[in-house]
Amino acid sequence: MLDRSKLLQQMHALAGQLFIDFSGDYACAREVWEKISQDAAFIYTVRAAQAGTPLLLPTWEPAQSLSCACSIAQPIATAPTHEQSVDTEQLCYRVISVDGSQIYPDRHQGSSCFLINVGMVMLAYGIVGKAAALSCRPTVYSGQEMTDVFVSTEVINGQRQEAELQEGFRLCAAYAHDGAPQLLLFDGSLVFWHLEAQDTRLRDRFLPAYLASLQQLYEARHLVAGYISAPRSRELVNLIKLALIKEGKESEAEALRLVDAHVAHFFLTPGTRSIVFKNHASICEHYAEHLQPHFFYVHVGDEIGRVEIPAWIAADERLVTFVAQVIVDQCAKGYGYPVAIAEAHEQAVVKGADRDFFYQALNRLSIAHKQRMLGSQKSMKKRRASF
Repeated sequence: MLDRSKLLQQMHALAGQLFIDFSGDYACAREVWEKISQDAAFIYTVRAAQAGTPLLLPTWEPAQSLSCACSIAQPIATAPTHEQSVDTEQLCYRVISVDGSQIYPDRHQGSSCFLINVGMVMLAYGIVGKAAALSCRPTVYSGQEMTDVFVSTEVINGQRQEAELQEGFRLCAAYAHDGAPQLLLFDGSLVFWHLEAQDTRLRDRFLPAYLASLQQLYEARHLVAGYISAPRSRELVNLIKLALIKEGKESEAEALRLVDAHVAHFFLTPGTRSIVFKNHASICEHYAEHLQPHFFYVHVGDEIGRVEIPAWIAADERLVTFVAQVIVDQCAKGYGYPVAIAEAHEQAVVKGADRDFFYQALNRLSIAHKQRMLGSQKSMKKRRASF
C-alpha cells in the first residue's frame, strides 16, 4: 500500500525539478530560429554537418523557409461526382485506422501462448455507403511458430506491428473500389525506431515485412500517415543547437531543453502546418527512396502534432495538404485527438477481465485435452485470499 504522506514529502522536495522555467530557453531558441529561418544558405550548413555530428538533423527543400506556415484551408477533394457524392460542401473523405494490443506469455500461468488483438476502424464522411465500421481481429499464437527468434516482449511487439500494417493494407484495398479520398492513419511513427536499438536478428526478422507493407501501400497508391500526439522529437531543436555550436556557444546548445513542438509554436497557428522535412535516422537507410520517412508539424488547435509520411506522398503538395486536412478535421471531431485512432485503440485494447478470460479458456482447454498447465505458486496465491 502506498504511503501517501511520504509520497507528498518527496514530491514537495522535487518541486524545483518538476516545474522548470523555460523562458530563457524560449528566448534563446526564438532568436536563433528567426536568424536561421532568414538564412537561405543554412540548409547547406546542415547538409555539410550531417556526417560529422551526433545531432539528428533534418533536411528540406532549399527554396522553402523554415518558418513557413502552410495553409491547409483548401477544401478536401470531393468524391466522384456521380452516385458517390452526397454533399460537395462537406469535407468528403474516408479514414482508416488500425491499432494493436497483446497478452504476453506469463510464466506464472505455465504457458508460452500469447495473443495479439488488432482493432480496426473505418469512418466515412460525405460518402454514400457505410459510414462506419468497427471491429477487432484476435490471433492466438502457441509460441512455437517463430523458430528463428526467441519469443520475447520485443518479438511480440514486432509481430503486433507487422499485423497492424498488414490489416491496414487489407482494409484500404477493401474500401478503395469507389475511388473516394482515403487515408490510412496510424498512431505513432513510420520510422521503426524500436528496431534501430534491437538485436540485428530482430531487425532482419521484422524490418523487411514492415517495408513490404509500406511498398504494397505505395504500389496501390493508398495514402498512409502516422500521427504523433505530444511529440518529443528534437530535430528542429537540433537545428538551433547546430547554429549555436557554429557560433561557439556549445554550452548554450547543450543546455537547451526544448522539443520541436515548442519551436513550431513560434510560427504555426491553428489550421497551419510546417514545411515537410526529411528524416535522417540511421534506420531510414534501409527504406527504399520512395518510402523514405518525411515529417511535418501541424497545429490542430489544441496542440502541435507530428505527422510522418513516406517520400512519395511528401513529393506531392496536394497529397500533403490532404493528409493535413484530414488530421485537423479528425482532431476537431475527436476533441483534440484523431477520432479514428482513438476508436481503433478502443477496439484493440485488452483489459484485465479479457486477460483473465484468456487464461481461463486456456486452462479449460488443457483439461479437455487431459494436459496440465503448471502455474507458479505466485499465480495460485493471487487466486486465494489469506490473512
